[in-house]
Amino acid sequence: MKSVKRAHYSLANPFNVAEVSTAWSLAFQASLAGAAPVGDIISTTKEIMSKIVILILSLLSHTGHDEYHQSARQIHHKPRIIMARVTYYCCGEDKYGSRVADPKVRRARQGITVAAEPQFPFETHIDIKALSFVLPSEHFLIQDRGTAVTARKASHGKTPVFDVYATPRMARRLASTMPEFLPVTIY
Repeated sequence: MKSVKRAHYSLANPFNVAEVSTAWSLAFQASLAGAAPVGDIISTTKEIMSKIVILILSLLSHTGHDEYHQSARQIHHKPRIIMARVTYYCCGEDKYGSRVADPKVRRARQGITVAAEPQFPFETHIDIKALSFVLPSEHFLIQDRGTAVTARKASHGKTPVFDVYATPRMARRLASTMPEFLPVTIY
């Protein structure tokens, strides 16, 4: 009777394709031969699936926006966290379309562009961690301005307003599901 080799992983190396493949193959062969109880096969399959989920989440957390975030940490000293009113805008809401106020940038991009008041200079890096679950990244660049943002209209003049650029569908979804005030890290 063959024994089933069980794969164990550490979080330092959460996904090893060769180990997962071997463990799954041995568990399947043992089940066909009747040597492994169904519970062991299910347990091994759960371990394998959890490692696949860890791999997918780690790949999703490393998007193409990391270069913005890394340069932000090199430029500025200490990040500060503030509670701010976060709103959402999209192309077609005004006469400007996707054009932005920053002269270095031509068009607004979802997951990168944020409008803020002049207190925050263009190219300032910010993080809105609560949006990392719905948008491609939590890292944004201030690339736009707006009269409602500058006047702090959405917060009734109390806190800074950050207007995140998104697609029309995403902007509606975020506006209806996300809290109005979110912690924002400014670099």
